[in-house]
Amino acid sequence: MIYFMYIRPTLEYGDVIWDGCAQADVALLQGIQLTLAPVVTGANCRTSHVLLYNYIGWETLARHRDKHRLRLL
Repeated sequence: MIYFMYIRPTLEYGDVIWDGCAQADVALLQGIQLTLAPVVTGANCRTSHVLLYNYIGWETLARHRDKHRLRLL
């Protein structure tokens, strides 16, 4: 709940505008979410990212940006 209230809105702020940024920046943002996923689930830090996303039900930030762009259009 804390993640969705405080952290994710910060990561998504203006995401439609900066969506064309460098892949290194996209990887940094996604890394923040992937760092928090094991903390939220209590999983081992070596757990597969795919398994974590399936377990938690979170979307990747890239997928969320795609949805935001579609809503904007």
